[in-house]
Amino acid sequence: MGRYTVGVTGAAGIVGTRLVQQLLRAGYAVHAFVHSRPPAGHALYQKDVTLTVMDFANAKERTIHQCLEMTRPIALLHCAAWVDVAGCERDPERAYLVNTQVTSTLASICAEKRIHVILISTEYVFDGTLAVGKTYLEHDVVHALNHYGKSKVQAEMAVREACELVLSPWTICRTAVLYGSTRQSRPDFPQWLRTQLGGGKTVQIATDLISSPTHAVDLALMLVTIVKYQLQGVYHTAGTTAVNRYQFALLVARHYQLDETLIQPIHSVELGVLRPPNVGLCVDKISMHTGRRPLSVQDGLAYCSEMEEAEALLEHA
Repeated sequence: MGRYTVGVTGAAGIVGTRLVQQLLRAGYAVHAFVHSRPPAGHALYQKDVTLTVMDFANAKERTIHQCLEMTRPIALLHCAAWVDVAGCERDPERAYLVNTQVTSTLASICAEKRIHVILISTEYVFDGTLAVGKTYLEHDVVHALNHYGKSKVQAEMAVREACELVLSPWTICRTAVLYGSTRQSRPDFPQWLRTQLGGGKTVQIATDLISSPTHAVDLALMLVTIVKYQLQGVYHTAGTTAVNRYQFALLVARHYQLDETLIQPIHSVELGVLRPPNVGLCVDKISMHTGRRPLSVQDGLAYCSEMEEAEALLEHA
């Protein structure tokens, strides 16, 4: 019997790249969907990865059906999304097309084929009005403040409705502030901050936006477990530590021994887009079901350093 195949959209992104790596290590074949073809030498070009270039926002349903029929995945992890919060405010129509309508289409097709659809969602589905020190549970009422969050709320609803209608498996995984990307993915927050501080540049970071920074490999491991054991429902798949963005920046600076005096605290109102103030996510449920606690920020940054050293050695091997 051959390997089971798992589909991954947004496979060239921060989450997607790490997820493909972990799925392969877990013994799965991968059907990787990307918006544009990666450059030569990208990690997606390897054995047991079927690569498909597809613009889901403009693709015909028949084409998507045919692609999924080709590899018959047991699950589809929908990582692709438009995550530019400011961009979504400027162009809400595109936000709903990419984040909601595409998800709705994929969920309907997966439900019809009984493919386990797993949506990667966001902490921005909440309004962030919790008291400091509190974190959101999976069953808490969603109430997004901006178009990005609202488009993801509707995406979650689309998954539930399409799958529950025909009793097809579904999972919603809310995560936050991803870091730990490969050199082939776009820079994450710690990488961006290191570049700025390393160049002696001053940065302004909000002190009133609390979230749960999540290492991409840690998230990928949680997602692989969800696939393996067919865990269903809503899960908060995020880091253990809830910190404000300014505190996160200080932790990054201290870990890499950079000048933290270059980090200037500001209020989020200066960023120009309404963002929820406290959207820390409680990870007790995923911890109980996987048997391991997600990484703290400190442990996640230490893991980043370990991975950078290992990947550098591989490049020069």
